[in-house]
Amino acid sequence: MGTQVMRLIMKQPNYGFLGVRLKTTSSQYVASRARDPTFEKLMDKYKNLVKVVAVQDLILANPSDPAVSVDFLSRLSQKLHLNRGAVAFLRKYPHIFHIYHDPTKGQTRCTLTDTAFRISEEEAEAINASLPLVVDQLVRLLSMSTSKMLPLRGIFKVFRELGLPDDFEQSVISKNSHLFQLCDAHEPNTHNLKLVGEISDKFVAAVENWRVEEYCKEGCSVDRAELQFSFKHGYPPGMRLKKNFRSKVKEWQKLPYVGPYDEVTEKKRLSKAGMKVGEKRAVAIVHEFLNLTVEKMVEVEKISHFRKWFGFDLNIRDLFLDHPGMFYLSTKGKRHTVFLREAYEKGCLIHPNPVYNARRKLLDLVVLGRHDMFIGDSKMKSIANAMQSQLVCSGCRSILLYPRGASNVCCALCNIITPVPPPGTEMAQLICGGCRTLLMHTSGATSVRCSCCHTVNLAPAANQFAHINCGNCRTTLMYPYGAPSVKCAVCQFVTNAMGNARVPIPVHRPSTSASMPHSQSQTVVVENPMSVDESGKLVSNVAVGVTTGKK
Repeated sequence: MGTQVMRLIMKQPNYGFLGVRLKTTSSQYVASRARDPTFEKLMDKYKNLVKVVAVQDLILANPSDPAVSVDFLSRLSQKLHLNRGAVAFLRKYPHIFHIYHDPTKGQTRCTLTDTAFRISEEEAEAINASLPLVVDQLVRLLSMSTSKMLPLRGIFKVFRELGLPDDFEQSVISKNSHLFQLCDAHEPNTHNLKLVGEISDKFVAAVENWRVEEYCKEGCSVDRAELQFSFKHGYPPGMRLKKNFRSKVKEWQKLPYVGPYDEVTEKKRLSKAGMKVGEKRAVAIVHEFLNLTVEKMVEVEKISHFRKWFGFDLNIRDLFLDHPGMFYLSTKGKRHTVFLREAYEKGCLIHPNPVYNARRKLLDLVVLGRHDMFIGDSKMKSIANAMQSQLVCSGCRSILLYPRGASNVCCALCNIITPVPPPGTEMAQLICGGCRTLLMHTSGATSVRCSCCHTVNLAPAANQFAHINCGNCRTTLMYPYGAPSVKCAVCQFVTNAMGNARVPIPVHRPSTSASMPHSQSQTVVVENPMSVDESGKLVSNVAVGVTTGKK
């Protein structure tokens, strides 16, 4: 029976406000929702941004020394949901985090890059500039409560979504004592925020402004007789809307309801019509709540703390699923996040604000990841310009960059100190033929012994070349010794050259009067870099030579 119910769920979406929903579990109802690829892609980015913001808050917790120990982050990696560890997470976002070794404290620390610091300052300035608007939004939020009171711990959970500053208790609540008052709650060590000021003008909900705009339009998509209680709807692409479904949506749009800022008296909901009206008021409240947020999105768990204070006992997550034309619920990042569908277009806010723009810049750095590491960061550019060369750590084999004049380099990952070669010493690199580890050695060395697998590798000279047979057409190819692979100029096949055991042959061989007995002819194909012809087009530059034996 359970299998048949699930098949029925997956065939057609469920809409609780349009009729009686089948008795299914909450997880089944979430799984049966229609997916919107635009919001799913956006949430793929936001789930990483949440982790970045958590680490950023730890770094900025101490303004005098905005840095944190990498060991401290490693201990919190499980709580911060850093699945691959703190070091791997920090190295994943080099545009945001900078790892360095602090010799005074003897530990590896992490701070923000110049770009990330500027974005953080820009967001703080935008929040401070919008304090009058934030006060108005907090008054609106308290006005939607039936008792004009909300729990302070609930506001703490959504202070970032509402655009409140970190010290909003002092900068907003204490400085506006004529509007707000903290009072003790029934539970110990808890407080409620109460609205004590008199509001002269009645607030107008955001949906009311949309109705006025729709009514003034010439080509209005909604019947003007229905606009009095209607909400804007938009459905995900590919979602099939049946005729029966459309008719029930039209019927629901006509239902009268009490607005989010209107006074409501206690009443018993005995009839089915009364339950629908109460549900529509709940929809109006969460719709207005999302309009008060900076990014028109919030986690379902956070908004559920205000459910009883707003005067409805419905399951908020099911409420969002019942109205897919107004809200979109995403389950990315092991959390349920709801978006206000009408506020977004192509994954961006239609009407952005300064705080949203600053946070969007940080999101762009998260999406950028490790690409273009030296673009847009003055600190990284100055470090890159001051670097003389690179060095392979003798411990973890990572490539380290060091400034001119340094005698030793301490690795930020394994804390192993590697001595720097004397000035003027030219260094070269090769890949170990045994364990494939990158080795760095002094130029001119004839052989290099790997410190990992102890394999002795033949070091190539500047004039040494080697031969290898193409793995496809068996043509003999000549290539600089030490290259990991060779591309054939005849059949374009790429042959792995690291397993080639043939001894490299110098280009300038010593002249001898002795003849080479019984030597066979060989065809040697050399693919030179592409050149430009007279018309400006790139053409292949292939040289083919045939060596014949002489007696």
